[in-house]
Formats: sequence, structure tokens, C-alpha cells
Amino acid sequence: MSRSSREFGFMRSRRISLLILAADILWIVLALYLAYECRYGPGVSIDAVVDCFSLFGETAIAATLIWSFLALVMKLDGFQGGWTLRSVFSDLFVGVFLLMALLLANGYLARAYESRLVFIYFGSLSLAGFLAIRCVAWLALRSRRFSTSLRRVVILG
Repeated sequence: MSRSSREFGFMRSRRISLLILAADILWIVLALYLAYECRYGPGVSIDAVVDCFSLFGETAIAATLIWSFLALVMKLDGFQGGWTLRSVFSDLFVGVFLLMALLLANGYLARAYESRLVFIYFGSLSLAGFLAIRCVAWLALRSRRFSTSLRRVVILG
């Protein structure tokens, strides 16, 4: 394999990892809003969004920073060493557990008394969303690979 093709493969996998991280960050914000709505009742309006992020805005920022750090350190994109649903789920479970522990510790140290039920909903929604993001990415990459007319040839001689 030539050096340029390895660099291209690295750049492509790096780009996919960054796209997954960007989708994760968007999902964190959406999951926090959905958790707020589940806890305090549905009220889809501008006022509900403002109320949610006035209460949990700092938590959303902390969660995105913590998740970005964890995703880069623990390589939570799901494509390291092959893709299996079991390994992706276990890696994400550990990552979300660490995220929730650090968010709760941050809230305790800052003496910010926020709803624990929102955090439970947020953790559950985060895990489900992160897993869905990786499944969609895997399906997109798999369909892209199989949609091209790729032929594997073995030449003996």
C-alpha cells in the first residue's frame, strides 16, 4: 500500500470520526432538551427552549466538552478494530457512565441542584442516540462499499 493511499484512508477515517463527534454533540443538546421535556411535560415553544437552556445551559456545555474529551481519548467512534454491536455498545455504555458521573460531580461541586430525573432521562437518551448514530454511520459506510462495483480478485501464479 502506498503512502498516499494510507494517508487518504487515515484522512477519510479521521473525517468520519469527526462527523460522528459532531453528530454526538448535536445529540447531546437535543437529548438534554428531550429529557427536560420528559421531566417537566411537553411544551414545544420558544419559552420551553429558553427555560430548558437557562436551567441546563451550563450542563449542556459541560456535557459537550466532557464527551468531546472522552470520545477523543477513548476512541468512541465505534470503528476501532472492527465493528461489532456488542463492543460499540459496551464502549458507549462506559463513556456515558463516565459522562454522567462527571456531570453529577460537577453539579455537586458547583452546588447546582438540578433534577435527577432529567439526568436519568438524559443518560438513557444519550446512550440510545449515540448507538443509533454509530449504526447509521456503519450502515452508510457498508452500503457505500457494496453499492460500488468492487471485485476482489486473487491472482495465483
